[in-house]
Amino acid sequence: MTLLEHAIDLEGDSALQSGTPIDSRLTVILLAYGANPRPQPPGDMSAMDLADYYGHDIAYRLIPLRCRPRQGGTLSDTTDTAASARGAG
Repeated sequence: MTLLEHAIDLEGDSALQSGTPIDSRLTVILLAYGANPRPQPPGDMSAMDLADYYGHDIAYRLIPLRCRPRQGGTLSDTTDTAASARGAG
């Protein structure tokens, strides 16, 4: 299980057990710093599967943005996107 998968599982399970809304800060931070949302190892529940299972809407909306291919066929990098949005790169 990757750190991102663990974060989504922790946030979702905590909300489920406590009856409170999902606190998605850890997931957002990990994705902002480039966490890979692809499942590791293949065959396990992916971060997207866990987000769907727990109804983790923030993760469910952010993961596809992180996986979107950019020119050259590589995964998009949120730091590059943020830099170009600021005009820095």
